Amino acid sequence: MREFMLNSENLFDAKAYEALVNGSVPGILSCRKVAWNDRIQLVYFTTGLENLNARLDSFTLDDIRETGCEIVDIVKKAEDNPDLCCENLVIDMESIYLDEEGNVLLTLLPAVLPDEIKNGEIYKRRVYSVIEEMLQMREGGGEVVRQIEFQQNKSFGNWDDFKDALMRKAPAESETITLKGINTSVPLEFTIGHEVFRIGSDPEQVEGCIPSSASVSPVHALIGWNDVSFYVQDLNSREGTYLNDVRLTPSTSVPFGKGSVLKFAECTFSVE
Repeated sequence: MREFMLNSENLFDAKAYEALVNGSVPGILSCRKVAWNDRIQLVYFTTGLENLNARLDSFTLDDIRETGCEIVDIVKKAEDNPDLCCENLVIDMESIYLDEEGNVLLTLLPAVLPDEIKNGEIYKRRVYSVIEEMLQMREGGGEVVRQIEFQQNKSFGNWDDFKDALMRKAPAESETITLKGINTSVPLEFTIGHEVFRIGSDPEQVEGCIPSSASVSPVHALIGWNDVSFYVQDLNSREGTYLNDVRLTPSTSVPFGKGSVLKFAECTFSVE
């Protein structure tokens, strides 16, 4: 059993409580209200459940990915319910539960919040944080975290993109990627394996030459493999390197995969 206390009846949200009691939000624990003078005790019955922290030791990296997606799916459902305030979600590993089948259950408090807190979207940061914390506990999780951090910088709170970043798998060791020029002055196609592959306008210094371009630096960027995924790094180029229209910070390795779009200055390539 898990208990929370509201210090005043005025803090109690009757509509949210009704939604929780009726079980109208799949994946969120039901609760019961107990009055203590003017205070309200919220009781969550957790018999037969185990909190996430207790289960993590047995999780593989793929288990963590899937659990993260389940958490996101429940949050999306809560966002769609007008009677609930997602800032009342208790997002930590002690308050996220799993049933015997491994289904995720979240804790949400039926509490009234000030508008500045209600609209703060802090719960989204908590979702990112708890999933990243879980990932860091497993080998290979750091690379997934970098994928999520890149998604966060690009489109924070876009849950579909978040799940894509979370579930993106490393390619098989034998796999290669192909960069195909979209708007280059001549048809270009680079097949890249796991060796460092430099891209630029100087054919003597790079493996992938983009000729006849004044904006592409002699050694503009590199693509590499870090045993988990391909990554791209801008090499302090004049006009920048872009991944899916986001300009990269120079000398920073950013993971990417097939379906991405890379741009070196004005020269755009699809990744296949």
